[in-house]
Amino acid sequence: MGKTKTSKKNLIISGAPLSDDEFKNMIRDAEKGPFFSMQETTQIIAKWKSKYAK
Repeated sequence: MGKTKTSKKNLIISGAPLSDDEFKNMIRDAEKGPFFSMQETTQIIAKWKSKYAK
C-alpha cells in the first residue's frame, strides 16, 4: 500500500453545502478505490497487528 492522496479542501464546514456535481464526483472517485475481500482484509489487519501491536 502506498500513500493516499488527500485534498486540502475542508468538506465539513458548516453552512457550505456540496453541489450535486461535487457530491457525485466524490462518489465516483471513491468507487474507483481499492476494494478487498474479507480474507484479504483479515490478512492485512493481521500483518499490521504483528508489526505494530505489542
